[in-house]
Amino acid sequence: MKEYKKLEEYNSRLSSISDALSILYWDSATMMPIKSGEFRNKQIEELSKFYHELTTCKQYEELIVNAENKLNELNDWQKANVRETRKLYDISTCIDNELAGKMVKAGCECDLVWREAKPKGDFKAVKPYLEEIVNLTKEIASIKAEKFKVTKYEALLISYDYGRKEEEINKLFSNLKQFLPSFTDEIIEKQKRENNNYSKIKLSKEHQKQINLEIMKDLGFNIENGRVDESIHPFCGGTYGDIRITTNYDENDCLKSIMATVHETGHAIYEQNRPYEYYNQPVGNSLGMSIHESQSLFYEMQIGTNKDFLSYLSKKIKSIANVDVSEKDLWNNSNKVEKSFIRIYADEVTYPLHVILRYELEQEILRGDVQVKDLPEAWNAKMKQYLNITPPSDDLGCLQDMHWYGGHFGYFPCYSLGAMIAAQWFDAAKPHIDTNQFRNGNFSSAKIWLNNNVHKYGSFYSASGLIEKVTGKNLDPEIYINYLKNKFK
Repeated sequence: MKEYKKLEEYNSRLSSISDALSILYWDSATMMPIKSGEFRNKQIEELSKFYHELTTCKQYEELIVNAENKLNELNDWQKANVRETRKLYDISTCIDNELAGKMVKAGCECDLVWREAKPKGDFKAVKPYLEEIVNLTKEIASIKAEKFKVTKYEALLISYDYGRKEEEINKLFSNLKQFLPSFTDEIIEKQKRENNNYSKIKLSKEHQKQINLEIMKDLGFNIENGRVDESIHPFCGGTYGDIRITTNYDENDCLKSIMATVHETGHAIYEQNRPYEYYNQPVGNSLGMSIHESQSLFYEMQIGTNKDFLSYLSKKIKSIANVDVSEKDLWNNSNKVEKSFIRIYADEVTYPLHVILRYELEQEILRGDVQVKDLPEAWNAKMKQYLNITPPSDDLGCLQDMHWYGGHFGYFPCYSLGAMIAAQWFDAAKPHIDTNQFRNGNFSSAKIWLNNNVHKYGSFYSASGLIEKVTGKNLDPEIYINYLKNKFK
């Protein structure tokens, strides 16, 4: 056990450094003065390089090997922790410190430029910075692909959904592409005939803040170990004991902020309920971003657009903002299907098409079929292909998401994979969840089910292994497709 304990101590040290980086990233997107970016970037760059050095050094390898040689002395969780530590080391040692530092620096610089370029729709301003990120991404993908004997795109997926195969994603998304375009048109026509009220619900920013905070608490977020703030793009960050949610506000459409907050709360509840005994060990980490997105989309879509939740929300808006909004109007508003430009505000039916668009562009960029300079045109062509609309400016097109401009290629498919997994979770959880209690603000049955079936396992299982263990089958797109049919038809 002595060898293993030394490895745990080293992992704990790494976790603390990673946590500090997470808070620095969060602050740079929320509280940091805009002119402080140059100095913050230097802090993040240096700390990231230090972290990479610690995860690639000879001492770390020796600790891992020593623990691997004593596996017979360990319990199943400890063995899994050694396995996950080896995985972390193998991934880290693909890239030398110089290349890792270049990527961090490029992402920080590009992100700062993007924040100013996005509101102006100024793609030219960010183009040279994105070109640097793409060049580095291609270099890193080639190195990882060679080491892990995978495709270059699978090499990018390693950081977000370890072990997921490009061929599997292509097949899953092919099923959605065959189904969604005609289904979208069908539901849009159906909703037109119904002539429902789709008027946006207007609320002040202060009222939205109060409503969001109460919803977060009711869903199960522990506010004593977290907070919610405002950023240009909603996200969940922070650390196990200090979760940071961000959202943004539109006083002409309060559901944008409310549903974004519900989404990020799903991420946050997952983080707050990972196994405490291993919270600072690799086996205690969340199980990749497809599973993470399944948690946020479970809350946003499976719960947040549920009629019982909307009854609760109607009462919450009345009690805080003294505004009468019927459950029916909330249902119509939150489930209106329309072809729109912005992914994070897209409805459930069109949302996967937004993700598939980005996934295919990432593949084409990686192959060299699309150059960065041609990205706006390629983006608009795919929007026309899948949604039959064309963004009038790049802030509604290829500038809208933060991911690429921070260096995060390979993340996007996790959103739709997460949506499919969320539907499969909920299908399995139905006998154990009392949705009638949602009307009273009691969501404990949903949280308890997720705690017992997803959260508590950390990274003990693989993503595919956990899905099969909990639902009895592999990821099945037909469950998701049937969910959409039953809900919207």
